[in-house]
Amino acid sequence: MSFEAAPAIRAQDLGKCYSIYDAPTLRLRQFVVPRLRRLLGLAERSYYRSFWALKGVAFDIRRGETVGIIGRNGAGKSTLLQMICGTLSPTTGTVETFGRISALLELGSGFNPDYTGRENVYMNCTVLGLTRQQIDERFDSITAFADIGNFVDQPVKTYSSGMFARLAFAAAIHVDPEILIVDEALSVGDFAFQFKCLRKLKELAAGGCTVLFVTHDIEQVQRLCSRALYLKKGEAVFYGDAKDACMRYLADVRESEAGMAGPAADGPVLEAPRRAPDAALDAALHAAFAVRVAPHRNGSRAQGEVLAVAVNGTHGEEPSVEFGGALAIEVSFRLTAPLENPTIALYLIDAAGQLIVGTNSHNERLDLKGCTLGEPYTVRFSLENRLRPGRFGIQVFLVDYTPVLNTEYVDYIDLAASFVSAPEPGVQRWALVTPPIAVELQSSPSLP
Repeated sequence: MSFEAAPAIRAQDLGKCYSIYDAPTLRLRQFVVPRLRRLLGLAERSYYRSFWALKGVAFDIRRGETVGIIGRNGAGKSTLLQMICGTLSPTTGTVETFGRISALLELGSGFNPDYTGRENVYMNCTVLGLTRQQIDERFDSITAFADIGNFVDQPVKTYSSGMFARLAFAAAIHVDPEILIVDEALSVGDFAFQFKCLRKLKELAAGGCTVLFVTHDIEQVQRLCSRALYLKKGEAVFYGDAKDACMRYLADVRESEAGMAGPAADGPVLEAPRRAPDAALDAALHAAFAVRVAPHRNGSRAQGEVLAVAVNGTHGEEPSVEFGGALAIEVSFRLTAPLENPTIALYLIDAAGQLIVGTNSHNERLDLKGCTLGEPYTVRFSLENRLRPGRFGIQVFLVDYTPVLNTEYVDYIDLAASFVSAPEPGVQRWALVTPPIAVELQSSPSLP
């Protein structure tokens, strides 16, 4: 059997039915009365209503696939995952799994709130099959990925939801999973955490791990997943290509939300590089920025470096920017050796690392060759936020730019800052980017 054809999960006619009682006394009646009626030879009577949380679901998932599971709240996604993990028994059908499963089903599952983070890691990893020695060897890597500092020795009931998600995800990916299940666990983390986790999911899938990914972020499903299962009211509406599944889902959402109902903008505007004020680039600010971006930084920095990145005047925060609002990104840098064509490049990305908007000082006709070596400067990119609601990251590069393929990356930060594009009341935007569009009504006298 080839690697790609090897099965990881197989479900056939999978269903889960619950008995719903309208009053507690009816549960007792259901336990007693049908037995008496059978003894008396009378027809049986039920005192409950059947509710199928999942019904007739069938699919095969191959080893190494990343499969998204999408659907509205109550569609049966969590029920399906619990049956795959074996924590919930099906009413009908069967589900087979081939390999070790590591799952993040819901925030808090599998962790004892009274235990410390350290104790929970050891307990959780032991349950998933690691020996004490294996956990000892991986513990530093787990805590480094979680990045919660000394809180690892505090009871997890004192954790924020983001800290909890960090530790749970870090533990889950370090047990050599053959099947990894992630159920909305990344929705509580900050953008940097989501970015790191999604990159790790790609690495695991490339190594042969099967990933089941449940999220309401349709863009992430299309970027990460090869196939997707669309559940609607407990039934599988579609299973196949991820983009096709997402289109089916979005079409249904649009139909159900059909009742829901700025000035034109130019491209990014760059101001001439200016000397950065000392107060904005003091040692503490520069040091804090360096620590924050260290996991996302590459490049030699032999000829210069990026010193700080501010979004709408904030450093190290995640400001909210309304649709159509001003987005000002200030990149402070210093050159320490001559470059033929020093250039600051900027990209806006989503959590999956997809490039959305990008430009650089060279393309915008801003010349940085006159910058004095050793002096700090700031380049300000000004643009209008035209992104749909969500969280977005900012990549920043200091390069020696050439229009061909030999551009030298002096400082490369694939996540320098982030911001939130705020939703508009009463407006639903489906496209990732909505450019300024003029719409007008005209009469058409020439048409019949």
